Amino acid sequence: MTQLFDRFARTYTSVLNQSLSVTPGLDKAFFDLAKLSCIENACERSPAPLQILDYGCGAGSLAVLLARSYAGSLVYGYDVSREILLENRARYQSFPNLRFVETLDSIPACDLVVVANVMHHVDLPGRAHELRKIGSIMARSAHACFFEHNPANPFARWVVNRCPFDTGVKLVWPSELRLLAAEAALVVQSYTHILHFPFRGRIFRALERPLGRFPLGAQYMMVMTRQSPPDGKEEH
Repeated sequence: MTQLFDRFARTYTSVLNQSLSVTPGLDKAFFDLAKLSCIENACERSPAPLQILDYGCGAGSLAVLLARSYAGSLVYGYDVSREILLENRARYQSFPNLRFVETLDSIPACDLVVVANVMHHVDLPGRAHELRKIGSIMARSAHACFFEHNPANPFARWVVNRCPFDTGVKLVWPSELRLLAAEAALVVQSYTHILHFPFRGRIFRALERPLGRFPLGAQYMMVMTRQSPPDGKEEH
């Protein structure tokens, strides 16, 4: 997977936008803004996160939105592709609260972890390991917001099949992600379908909320927290 994304380090966004060009007005920026809105809504009742991790940040555009929206937070972008991280560091060096890292060892426990369309790139045997890695970097009260393509949506599947760096991927069904969460001692707090309307604007994101329980959207979001230890005792 690392070598695959290294090849697209300089063209990641343009290649993805080409795959989305079948629908006028849809591009990566549209999906990033929609995800940001969902993240803000999911976390609106929680204290503002001090440390945020964009796990599998790709070209870094969502990490930038997080850095702008949570200006008082430190945002980390992590990816397996070193070439993509080098591009991101050069492109976004003007953001003082945004850092791109090659390992998770050097960052503190995070209050918010975003995993946007990452898991379907991981082979089936490795998915449980990825969930455990994500859980290990979460602070005790942290939230992890997972986004994935909806396998039940024909349009989503068609767009994925058009994208060169999605070749051969196995989409993640919500039921599988729930099982993986349980194995990693993560608790699913909420689950909703998103992107029912291919139009820009917060009004459409608001209209989607009552439709979230219907598996019709192009993607879905699952919010997880860490499982509390027995008897509510903190781990040491």
